[in-house]
Parts: sequence; structure tokens; C-alpha cells
Amino acid sequence: MTEENRQQRIDAIMPTFIEIVRYWQEKSGVSPLATALIGFSQGAIMSLESIKAAPDLASRVIAFNGRYATLPETGNDGHHHSPDPRG
Repeated sequence: MTEENRQQRIDAIMPTFIEIVRYWQEKSGVSPLATALIGFSQGAIMSLESIKAAPDLASRVIAFNGRYATLPETGNDGHHHSPDPRG
């Protein structure tokens, strides 16, 4: 994985990641409000990126030694938006 293809590779697997989290939420009876995603390194990246893709997936993320693949941008409406490379 390189900086150039990191976001693309994460985006490719993200639907499966979200589906698995939702499966375990349903199976265990835990709501998104009661869900915390915790990850280390790549797991931290996946957890952070998942709440960009599905903001209602979990109420919090604990990320150790990880980061967003691409920083989220928050508009005045409080929702995350993709960064606009034009500024």
C-alpha cells in the first residue's frame, strides 16, 4: 500500500467492513450509539475511514498509531465532506 493508492484500496474494502460491523451490531443487539470502534495502525485507519463513509456506524473511534487516509472536511452543516482540491 502506498500513499497514492491508500484511499482507493480502503474504499474498495469499506463496504465489507461496514457490513461486518453492522452484522455484529445486529447479532449482539448493540446500537451504533453504543458502538466504539477501536483499532491499531491499519485497524485505526479502517475505523476512522468507516465513520467518514457511514457517520451513523458508531458513536466513537479509538485509534492507536493510525490516521485518516484522507482528512475529512467539515462544512457549516456539521457533516463531513470530501476535500475539494481546488481550495
